Amino acid sequence: FIAVRKTYATAYESFSGDVSISLEAFPQAITAFVDENSENGKRAQAIAAGLFDLVETPEQVLSGRINDPSRKHPGDVCVVSLNDDAVFEKAMEVRDKPVKESDAFVFAGACLRFGITDVAILMVSSRQPKLDENALSAWAEKRGISFRLYYGWEDIMSEALFWGATPMRPAVSLVISLIENRLREVEISNEGYDLWRQTFRA
Repeated sequence: FIAVRKTYATAYESFSGDVSISLEAFPQAITAFVDENSENGKRAQAIAAGLFDLVETPEQVLSGRINDPSRKHPGDVCVVSLNDDAVFEKAMEVRDKPVKESDAFVFAGACLRFGITDVAILMVSSRQPKLDENALSAWAEKRGISFRLYYGWEDIMSEALFWGATPMRPAVSLVISLIENRLREVEISNEGYDLWRQTFRA
């Protein structure tokens, strides 16, 4: 199995060029990169995980392969406790297709079964309608859940860059490297990986 798997494994190089994108242009560049080809959600999930890596630590951030049936946590990206990796602290679902309110309820319910009360959904589809946040908030309040809804990349990227330990402008270079690690982890296509280099590296 291992020998056969290696013949199909994608090989990636590590990029050494300087980052060529500014803080102001970063959200738009990320949007264009994901919109060019979602790769069944791989690109969006890897970027979200990289943003979490910036705020937390990569050791705390769990992000499995797309549609991994053996996954032991809800959501595409989860944060575990620094002191106990069996304790989940946050969970995020990342969707590049439109999300319905029923999807949000189902995801939050799954998180609650894992004891996760800080729940977020990142919706990056250009066709995403606004959800009824009052209804979602009322439902979440009754169950002791904190719900965050992000539409597109700009708000979540601004939060991650602001709350990370590194000042925002140099943090762009750091998070690009973190995202590259996550792109390799989800086994993005060679074409996608090369586009990332062309877009973000000098």
